[in-house]
Amino acid sequence: MILASLRNLLLPAGYSLIFCFILLLATGCGVLRRAATHHIADVFSGTSGSNVFSQDNDPELIREALPFALKTYEALLVSDPKNRSL
Repeated sequence: MILASLRNLLLPAGYSLIFCFILLLATGCGVLRRAATHHIADVFSGTSGSNVFSQDNDPELIREALPFALKTYEALLVSDPKNRSL
């Protein structure tokens, strides 16, 4: 009898906990993605990111890498348009 009443008490709480966990996972992915995009954008637009091209001694490598870098920068700008550092 005690187990049955305890089960009836905890079962709705368990469903609520599972629902909250699923909700957290669903919204957490977007938050994590935005944080990662913002961090990567800061790395690209910071002084360390721009020094990579200016300090390299291989102009051919830089010439071939620039289109990819520009498209990556453009994709970051589309993903995070409010980021002022971009």
